[in-house]
Amino acid sequence: MKSAWMIALAAGMVWATVASLPCALAVDQPEVLAFYIVKDVKGDSPARFIDTPTLPKLGYISAVAPDLAVKRLKNVKSDVAKSQNGRMDKDGKVVLEPMTEAPVIILSFFPEDEAKFAELTSLAKRKRLLVMVNGFPLVAPWVNERITTPNWQLSGSDGQKNEQVIRALNQLVPQ
Repeated sequence: MKSAWMIALAAGMVWATVASLPCALAVDQPEVLAFYIVKDVKGDSPARFIDTPTLPKLGYISAVAPDLAVKRLKNVKSDVAKSQNGRMDKDGKVVLEPMTEAPVIILSFFPEDEAKFAELTSLAKRKRLLVMVNGFPLVAPWVNERITTPNWQLSGSDGQKNEQVIRALNQLVPQ
């Protein structure tokens, strides 16, 4: 079953519909939260083309190493987020949809990775940033501006897959 996922950075700047999670994330291998700037063309460096059912023809990422690899997180927790969408009717009036709730995963960077992430998002302006855990694509939002917050969240609709991601990411939290 496919699930819709979004990433929302705490500053509220970036929202994107993203990939469904893999059916099973391996929790017995070293965990890495990897970030890749997505490119439209391959370029001269070794590159890997990302094309999945939920991220069709996304683009090229480095085949050598991620642009940022996070091996430690300060905190990972689950929560429920409420959201409400709206639309314009034929008369130009805003019509609000009913409130919905979705499970979210809230992650916190350590200061050293927060600074690296801010630098990476500065380089990724007006590009997509692929987020992967253990080689599985999670999200690929557009980056509109430099992001300097240590906290961000993944929002999804599938509780079981949410738990798989939490288990994998919790291995990045020092005990």
